[in-house]
Amino acid sequence: MRNVITIANGKGGVGKTSIAANLAGVAAANAWRVLALDLDPQGNLGSDLGYRQTESSDDGEGLFRAVVDGGAPYVLVDVRPGLDVIPGGRRNRALADHLTIARADRDDAVLDFGLALAPTFAQYDLVVIDGPPAGGSLVESALAASRWVVVPIRADEGSFDGLELIAGAFQTLREFPDVQVELMGVALFDVSTQATAIRAEVRALVDEELAGIATMFDTVIRSSHRSAFDMRRFGLLAHEYQAKAEAALGSVRDRIEAQRLGESVERFSRASVGLANDYVNLSSEILTRFSV
Repeated sequence: MRNVITIANGKGGVGKTSIAANLAGVAAANAWRVLALDLDPQGNLGSDLGYRQTESSDDGEGLFRAVVDGGAPYVLVDVRPGLDVIPGGRRNRALADHLTIARADRDDAVLDFGLALAPTFAQYDLVVIDGPPAGGSLVESALAASRWVVVPIRADEGSFDGLELIAGAFQTLREFPDVQVELMGVALFDVSTQATAIRAEVRALVDEELAGIATMFDTVIRSSHRSAFDMRRFGLLAHEYQAKAEAALGSVRDRIEAQRLGESVERFSRASVGLANDYVNLSSEILTRFSV
């Protein structure tokens, strides 16, 4: 489906959920009608967007039933203005098992996921899928339903192994003429702004690995462990966290709160602005390629 982007890597802990959540949030803030879908059994998209704190998530039960039994999935409406979510969680494991068994009976079962959700996807300008932290039938089903894939990586060997798993899934899907998924690009995640040599080396390795297929995005998501911890703890996206930091500059109470986090208010604000800009810039790159 032309409006679907999956954020995927065959390895966990590479920034898939953070990039998916912030991409969806930035697009919605810019008047796109967006649906985010969580395929991670841990349901971490709910932490990034804050809806797990309200106990609104069904742990993926509605998604499971939509694919297995038909009908509309359970959708959390207006998690942010213009942003709806199909939540995931523990039931995603059962969905993965169901799709694996179905694939054993017939190869084209890899299309079932997309066919079941197509009527829901068609209601949105953009669908962002937070892929599972592994290979297998669930990620292949997500890719088969997508037009584009963004692969986040860290500066480590495991990330490249995960990239190879995604490449293997592409090979599997080439036999299906209705599948039109392409690799949009690779996003480098959680690297210090001072690590210029590492950034350049990773970029060279990706260019060598994907020569003629795709390129890295210009934007790198910087390391900011305090910001990442707070964003997930409070269910804030990067630009929302920046707004909170800026508000702290004018509030004595928030100054004290920021200082308790172990940083001066000024440093707190400066770090949040940089990270927010990274996510906004990466989202802009992705949406520009998506719109071409």
